[in-house]
Amino acid sequence: MFTATYGGKTYDETHVQLIELKQARIALDLLKSKNCKPDEIFTKEQLDATDDFIQDLIAKSNGEWKSIDVRIHIDDMTMDEYLDNFYDAVKNPRKMLGATPDHMCYMSHLIEGETEWTNNVIEFAAGMPSDMLVRFSDDFMNEYAGAARHEEYPKRIVGKIYDRTNRMMGGVHHEFRDAEDGGVDMIWGIFYPAAVDEESLDIHREHTLVECYGWYRYGMERMGRRGDAMMPQGLVEGL
Repeated sequence: MFTATYGGKTYDETHVQLIELKQARIALDLLKSKNCKPDEIFTKEQLDATDDFIQDLIAKSNGEWKSIDVRIHIDDMTMDEYLDNFYDAVKNPRKMLGATPDHMCYMSHLIEGETEWTNNVIEFAAGMPSDMLVRFSDDFMNEYAGAARHEEYPKRIVGKIYDRTNRMMGGVHHEFRDAEDGGVDMIWGIFYPAAVDEESLDIHREHTLVECYGWYRYGMERMGRRGDAMMPQGLVEGL
């Protein structure tokens, strides 16, 4: 067992881990405030290798896709509130980056001649950096009928994911409904080539849990229901 004492307090390993999380959040906030470009964080070779790896998975998948299918329930925020805060967050680079440590740089923008917002995000998950462009439209749902699966979820956010050379590498299909307790139920769908291994999918599920909780936390702060979004709830008390 590890313990340390100073300032009249004794800290065990749990306290140390909480302090480490606080330090990590501060360090990441400093990094992300620099508004770096993808190739200023990772090399072109690293980003190219991820793109090629995923395209190889697509070739092996024979047109089949599978989703992480993370199901989330929130009981103190309505569906409309969550979606309103989500849309506010994803158009704000600082809020988007803060949702998860795996987000390294981010831009939300309109492509010339289009009316739908697109998100350009670089994530570091499953040990590989990936620079992705998400174009939101119903194309993914319409072209891959397997994605349109839960009619009891009336709200959807659907789009295709592209790599740095404009090759499709996946899809998003997020579904929402009002919960019986006044909250919101979600099925957070991210579709990957079917040949991807289950361990990598689990890592992306963990990414999604942190990401969706981050947007929830920001929403609670924005609506005045919770304090500083940059500090996990209860962290100060835990120290």
